[in-house]
Amino acid sequence: MLQLICVFQAKYLGDEVKEESEKDIDVSSWDMEFVEDLPQQQNGYDCGMFMLKYIDFFSRGLGLYFSQEHMPYFRLKTAKEILRLRAD
Repeated sequence: MLQLICVFQAKYLGDEVKEESEKDIDVSSWDMEFVEDLPQQQNGYDCGMFMLKYIDFFSRGLGLYFSQEHMPYFRLKTAKEILRLRAD
């Protein structure tokens, strides 16, 4: 079941890219990787920040060593980074 959900999510992402940029992405070539012991969100509003941190840590080859307690810091840091880019 989880694998089927991942297939649908990959197709959705491919469709979104095609709609926005008219580029085709072959999502069938993507490898699926299931991560165990993923840090878990404990509220109803930090899902975006968790996704950003999963991407950030994973892309840097770091272990996912953060938790809900770190979210206030990550929200502030991310806001500062966005504002800094906006000011340049």
